[in-house]
Amino acid sequence: MLADWLFIDDVPPVLTRLTALGREVLEPGTTAVRDAVMAFAVRRGCRIIAHGAFADWVSSTVTAIGCDAIISLDRLLNLSDAGVPVHQLHAKRIATTGGYWVDCSWPSDITSYLASARVAIVDDAVASGTTLLAAIRTLAAAGANVTHVVAGVATGDGQARLARRARVRICLYVSGRWNIAHMRDGCPHLPFSGRPSHAPSATAVAVPRAIPSPSLPGSVWHAAALDAAIHTAIMTARRDAVRRLSEAVGRAALVNDLALLGNGVPALAAAELPLTGETPLQALLPAQYGSVNRHMRPWSRACSRNRASSVSRGNAPTTSWSPITRAGVPVSPSRCPAATSAAIRL
Repeated sequence: MLADWLFIDDVPPVLTRLTALGREVLEPGTTAVRDAVMAFAVRRGCRIIAHGAFADWVSSTVTAIGCDAIISLDRLLNLSDAGVPVHQLHAKRIATTGGYWVDCSWPSDITSYLASARVAIVDDAVASGTTLLAAIRTLAAAGANVTHVVAGVATGDGQARLARRARVRICLYVSGRWNIAHMRDGCPHLPFSGRPSHAPSATAVAVPRAIPSPSLPGSVWHAAALDAAIHTAIMTARRDAVRRLSEAVGRAALVNDLALLGNGVPALAAAELPLTGETPLQALLPAQYGSVNRHMRPWSRACSRNRASSVSRGNAPTTSWSPITRAGVPVSPSRCPAATSAAIRL
């Protein structure tokens, strides 16, 4: 059982970001991958929460907190009914050939508004806590007072880093310590999927590039893709997306053709792989992700090692969940942990 694995099902809101052609090209494969993960979760005891349910909880929670403004790190959240100003902060980890860095950016006209404001940061997941800490530092530099982090779920490491390095109260939709994956990250070419990459390109590329999540060692998707059904669904979805897009444009689909599918649709490639707008998508298709087993024993051993590593990092599950069927247990603002006394150290 993998009771500490949790998938955030954010596929429905992501699909709304696609064009009509984008849905025609990507939705069949996305549905197949999502169905494979749902079946896997039932078999292995993983937890799945709906992004829409988290969004509903966030609206009521931030109202109860009583902050002056909300900074959202989740591009899929609609908080128009929150009752206070909501600003989008584009904070993301970028993969480069030299490692990772965090990019934070927002419209310059809101900086003066944030001075002395009591701010809550909202995101659907806290993984390592690196992105959130960078956002807190950026907001503090603008004079804002970040009082709360409102999140869907968090890893043990992420909660510990926030407790050590920031004076914030953490409010979680689902309490516990989790190994987290976004459903969209396993669905090829969905907007905002994969790990963003800023590898240099020889010519202009009209779409972002990203490393496929199943290719990231140590991630939940890397381990999940060892399951034969999930691996087959992902590989088939990538091949079919290239085939359908090629049929739509009447020639071999190129990287820049992905812009026809919607804003934020990425080209999927390793960080060190040369890429141009004229690169055929067919050339980017991998032979496979990782070492695929056709039976469950090798996969189970791999997951046991992953689970042991997770426990050693303080990410052991604190409770046992029934897969899919059990509703999320919200943590009300009144039950948020008390603010830590540690200063922000980034």
